[in-house]
Parts: sequence; structure tokens; C-alpha cells
Amino acid sequence: MFVFLPVWLGAQVPVCNDFVQLSLDGNCEAFVLPDMVLEGSYPNFDDFTVRITRLDGTPVPNPVTGAYIGEPLQYKVTHEPTQNSCWGMLVVEDKLAPVLVCADATLPCHADPEPAWPAWHPNHPGGDAPFPEILENCTPLEDLTVNLVSEVVDDAQQCADPQPGDGSAGSVTIVRQWVAVDAAGNESALCTQTITIVRPENIDFPNDIVWTCEQSNAFPNVLDPTPLHPFITDTDPGTPQIIEVNLDPESDDDDGSLPFPPPNDTKDRPDINSTNIANGGNGSPGDTPPNNGLDDADVLELTGSGTPARIDGPYCQYGYVHFDVVTNTCTGAQGLIKITRTWTVLDWCTG
Repeated sequence: MFVFLPVWLGAQVPVCNDFVQLSLDGNCEAFVLPDMVLEGSYPNFDDFTVRITRLDGTPVPNPVTGAYIGEPLQYKVTHEPTQNSCWGMLVVEDKLAPVLVCADATLPCHADPEPAWPAWHPNHPGGDAPFPEILENCTPLEDLTVNLVSEVVDDAQQCADPQPGDGSAGSVTIVRQWVAVDAAGNESALCTQTITIVRPENIDFPNDIVWTCEQSNAFPNVLDPTPLHPFITDTDPGTPQIIEVNLDPESDDDDGSLPFPPPNDTKDRPDINSTNIANGGNGSPGDTPPNNGLDDADVLELTGSGTPARIDGPYCQYGYVHFDVVTNTCTGAQGLIKITRTWTVLDWCTG
């Protein structure tokens, strides 16, 4: 009696594909498995191992990462039970395009409608409109090309007020389309974003404000019809329509201690103390080492007494003028100066 046992000999002589294109996944890597590179079928792919090297023989980790995109690599498949093997070439490719996620937004008309470009973008910092979220597997964000391919402004409703009393006196819509291209040339689908710019229905006029004669004598600009610095606060909440200014005496960073020759080694140098980070300011008052905070005199140097708020902007369609009546003047550090300032706001939508 003869018993025939099937013997599979193919595993002893593996056959490799000569050239394999390896596409990276969403994590910018790809694990090379035997069934991806062998020709034909085999009973048990677990009997095979894959080894990858550069052309000079330097080992390449498996999974392969985006560090090898475009570089020709050599792979070797070994049938472990017999130690038979074959070779082939592979090249790593990134075929996944970036994905853009665009968020719509509603902005007040005094906001800057330009995109808020991220720190890595050459147009940084930009304005207040949101920049698209980017999902990309291999290319660093700073190496992506992100283009605003179209922008359509619709101002047909800029002066429309369909619901008086709702706070809006009209709106403008800006429809933007974005596209991103990664380092491999993969282009995202178009991403559409709608920005709505709203005109205010009610005008926020500046509150009355009380300055000391000492402050106004040293810094006459505090009486100007210019914006009130955000660090000016009201010290008497009991009179909400009047701002009583009493700056913090501890807010003194004493620039005089810095080693500058006279006459520059005095306190309150605007080139040192500034809300501009580039000039050394950190945007907050107080004694902040190393002498780069805003102190009281810096704030006084940068402020006026206020203007109508939140109506300056390209889509606001408001203008304003003022008229002053001065009834008293300061004498030295004492006395009283009183300015009655009348504001007139013009709505160009209504004439």
C-alpha cells in the first residue's frame, strides 16, 4: 500500500516582485509584509521575513517612514525554514492629500476680516478670521503650500436691517475657498469658508473720564480723542458711566536702572516699555523682570480719552466727528480742566 503525502515545494523558492511602490498611511509609515512583495500564493506567509536596506546596505526600519520618500530601497524576503530568499526594489511614496477643515465665523465689523495666518505661514499674523485646520500625514505644516484660491465679497445686505432691535444693522458675507498642496504634490479638495461681518445697530460712546491735572500736564495726549488704552480701568465701580483713573503705584519697572547713557537712562522709555513685543514689552503692567513691563507712565503715554467703540472697520459704514468745549484749565498740579466733548456719528447707510 502506498500513501502519497502532498509536498509543497514553492515555499522553498520564493519569487519577489522586481519593483514595488509603497504608499505611506495616515501616520506617514508603511509596514512591508511578505504578501505585499511576493509573487504568487503561499500556504503560510508567516514563514517569511522581510529585510529592507538602502542601496549601500544600511538597514532600514520596518515600518518604513516618510524619511525615505522617493529613495529607492532594496528588500530581501527569506523563507525561514529553507533559508531560500529573493530580492527586489521598492520606492516609498506619499499618495495621501492634505485635508482642510474650514470653520465659518461671524465677526464684528471692527474686526480685521483677514485670515489669522498661523505662526509658520509667511503672512503671519494676519487678522481675526479663522484659518483652516489642516490634517496632513507626512509634510510638516511649514512646508505645506496653503493657498486662498478665491474670495467673493457680497455686500448686498450691508445696509439691510430686517429685524430692528436685534443688534445688527446689516451684514457682509465673504466666501473663501482654500486648497493645500503637500511636499509630494498631493492637492487637497477645495475647502469653502463663509465669514459674516456684522454692523452694530447701537453705538458704544466713550464714558466720561476723570484725569488728574498732574497726569494731563505730564501727558497732554490723555485728553486727545483717541482710543483709551486697555490698561486704563475704572477705580470706582459705583459710577459706571464715569472712569476714575488711578493707576497702580506698584506698576513701575524703573528703566533708569538700565545701563544706557544720559539722557536715555530715565524712566518710562517708550522703546523699552511697549505693548509691542518686538520692543521688549510683554503686554502687561507691573514690575516684570528684566524691566520690560508697562508702568504707569507708559500707559499714559499710549492712551487718549476714548472714541466711539467698535465702529472702525472697512465694512462698518460709520464715521464720526467731535466738538470740544473747554471750560477750565489746570494750574500746576492743582486745579481742574473740564472738556465737554460732543460726538456725532454718521451712518453712511442712512445718509
